[in-house]
Amino acid sequence: MAFWFLIEPSIYKMVRVTRAISAAKRNEEVVTHARPSTRQLLQPIDEFFLFLCFLSVGLKERDLANRFNVHQSTVSRIIATWTSFLTNVLGSQCIWLTPAEVQAHLPEAFKDFPDTQVILDCTELRCQTPSSLLLQTEANAYQVRETQAIARLRVHVERVIRRIKENKLFDGVILLSHAYNINQLFAVACMLSNYQNKALVKKWVK
Repeated sequence: MAFWFLIEPSIYKMVRVTRAISAAKRNEEVVTHARPSTRQLLQPIDEFFLFLCFLSVGLKERDLANRFNVHQSTVSRIIATWTSFLTNVLGSQCIWLTPAEVQAHLPEAFKDFPDTQVILDCTELRCQTPSSLLLQTEANAYQVRETQAIARLRVHVERVIRRIKENKLFDGVILLSHAYNINQLFAVACMLSNYQNKALVKKWVK
């Protein structure tokens, strides 16, 4: 609920998938509304909870449709809408610390790498493979080579990745129907982890 109160003021900026598609077909600009449409089957907070059930618990669309008493296609549109919305809202927040702040809160294990500012890493997700060979080439995994010295610091990186992968959606195979926005879904999971009270550094920096 604390997180909901943070994002609730931005709900009026949400662009729903059906509205965006309709505007695109007419070559018109998408117009946002201050109030939810009267045709919405679920209240925004319930849609948000549905999205979290999909991401964090890994419930399937058919299961969610049954639990929330809506059509499966409605569930699909809600997931797509909230994925895009949270990507924009959370992505607009500045997450970068100044060099001084990083230095002040750098874990002891990084003492041999005092100039560390950002750590880049890759992880692997399992997803359905499209039949098209062209599409398959766009789904290639990255390989990371590590030196022995850097490998000792992997415990910190793995803790962060494990926190993100606690979202059960990533436990199984990602359905092809969600492969188109898997980057956004994973980005949302990463950004949501910043709101968990489990800081890995010495002190939580606001």
